[in-house]
Amino acid sequence: MVLTLFMGMILISGITGLMIRQIIARKLGASESYQQMAENAAINGFNRILGEVNRDDKTKYKGYFLTLRNDEQGWGWRNPNSTDFPLSELCTDTSLSLTADPLSDSTEAAKPVLLSSANNAIASQREDGKDNIQLYYRLRGYALSGNGSGADEGTFQIEGIVQRSSDQNNDNSYLARTLLTRSLYIDQRVAGAGDWAVLGGYYMQLGDIDITGDGKILLDVNDAAPYQNSSGCSRSTLLNKVGAMNNESIAPRIWPVLNRGLPTTNLFERGQARDTIKPTSSKIRVWSFDDSELPLNPRCSQITCVRQEDSISFEEAEEMNVNSDTIVIKEDDICAGSESFECHMYIEHMDLRKTKVLVETGSSSSARPVVIHLELPKPDSARINDLSGNIKLSGNSVFCGVNTGSTSCNGQPERFVLSAAAGTEDLSCDATSHVIDFSGSSLPHAIIHLRKGTVRPSSNAKLHGMIWAQNICTSGNDFSLETKVGDRTVVEAANDLWQWSKNGFPGYGQMVVRGIRGTGLDTFRRW
Repeated sequence: MVLTLFMGMILISGITGLMIRQIIARKLGASESYQQMAENAAINGFNRILGEVNRDDKTKYKGYFLTLRNDEQGWGWRNPNSTDFPLSELCTDTSLSLTADPLSDSTEAAKPVLLSSANNAIASQREDGKDNIQLYYRLRGYALSGNGSGADEGTFQIEGIVQRSSDQNNDNSYLARTLLTRSLYIDQRVAGAGDWAVLGGYYMQLGDIDITGDGKILLDVNDAAPYQNSSGCSRSTLLNKVGAMNNESIAPRIWPVLNRGLPTTNLFERGQARDTIKPTSSKIRVWSFDDSELPLNPRCSQITCVRQEDSISFEEAEEMNVNSDTIVIKEDDICAGSESFECHMYIEHMDLRKTKVLVETGSSSSARPVVIHLELPKPDSARINDLSGNIKLSGNSVFCGVNTGSTSCNGQPERFVLSAAAGTEDLSCDATSHVIDFSGSSLPHAIIHLRKGTVRPSSNAKLHGMIWAQNICTSGNDFSLETKVGDRTVVEAANDLWQWSKNGFPGYGQMVVRGIRGTGLDTFRRW
C-alpha cells in the first residue's frame, strides 16, 4: 500500500508539472503572438502615414510634412509654416492634418490611432474568452538628418500597440507593444512642366507682363514672415510683391519660396569646350560687339573685336562672315577643333543698333548649342573698366541662334543660352553691370540665366524662352514671354537637351516632396 501511494504521488506530481509547463508554454506563445501583432501594427501604421504624405492629390497635398521635424524637440506637424517651422514653399495649403498627429497646440505625444476604421471595425483581433483585443499605432517622433527643409533623410519612430478595448485610455495596460524605427529618403523635385519657373529671381517689377504658355513666376525671398499670416498669399499681396498690382492674369503663377537660390551655371555644361583665339591656343577669346559709334569702333575699327583673356589689346576678329549689317558666327568660327557637345563663348560687351549677330547652334538633327557668357573667363582675366558684361540691343539689331547654313533665327531657345555667374548683389532695377537690355524682337529666342544680373528691357519687347535672373524689370513696357517650343515647353526641351533629370537636377519651380524607402534597416524594440 505504501508503494502504491508513493507511485500515485509521483504520477500526480508529473501530471501537475506537465500541466504547469503547458500553461507556461501557452502564455509564452500568446505573448509572442501579441508581440508579432504589435510589430505588424507598427508597420501598418507607418504605411498609413506614408500613404497620406505621398498621396497624389494636389487638393490634399501633405508631402510638406516630411520637411518638418516632429518630436519632443519640436512638434512641427502641428504648426507648419510658422516662425519656428517655416516651409520652403511659402504658400502651401497647410489647413490639412495627418491622422497620426492632428494639428493642435498640444505639446504632448500623439495619441494612439485605431488601425480598424469605424466603418470597418473588427470586434476583436483575437478571441481568448476575455475582452476584445485591438491594434493601435502611435507616432513617437519624426526627425531629420539636416535642419528641416531640404534634408535628404527622415527617420520615423512608430509604436505598435496590442491592447484590450477596455484599456484603451490606459497607457500602462497593454498586451504587447513595439517601437519601429525606419528611415526614408526625402525626394524633392518639380513634378510637372507647368510647375517649372519660366521667370525666377529675387527682385521683380513685372508691370503688365503677358505670359503665353505654362510656367510659374518663382519669387525667391529671405524672409518668410510676410507669407505666414492670413493675407500673406492673397492675390493682391503676391501681385504687389512682383510689382504687377493690376495684372490679375499672372496672379495664379506667382509662387514665393524661401532661400531657394538660383540654379548654378553648370546646368548648361555637358562639355568643357571654351572658345579660344586659335584651335591650337589655350587662350580663351573674349568678344566685343559695338555699332553705336559707326563707322569706326574705337576698340578695333570694326563692329566685332576680340582679345585674349590675359590681354587688354583688341584686334579684328578673323574669318568673320559679314554681309551688309549681318554677322554670322559659324560653328567652325568658335570652339574650333573641339568635339564637345556645346561651345562656351565669352562676350564682355555688346551694344548694337542695326547689326544682326547670328550664331550657328547646329542643325535640328545635330545640335551644337552655344552658351554665351556675359563675364570674363577667369577671376584673374585682364579687365577693362568700361566693359561690364552688358548686352544692349536696340533699333533693328538682332542677336539669336540659327541652324547651320541659315540666316533665320531657329526658334530654339534651349540651344542659345545667355548666362553669367558674376555680378553684384544689388536687388533693384538700377543695376549697371551684367544687364541685358533689349527691345522689340532683337532677342527673339533665348534662355537667360544671370545669377547676379538684371534683365531690363528699355522699351516694348518680347522673348521666346525663359528668364532666371537676380532682377527682372519689365515694368513700364509691354513685355511678352512665350514659353512653348512646338507642342512642348521650353523647360521640357532644355531638360532633354541638357539632360538635367539624368544628372540629378530636381528642377527649379514649385516642388513637391515624396518619401522613398531608404537603405537603412528597420529596427524593432520591445517594450
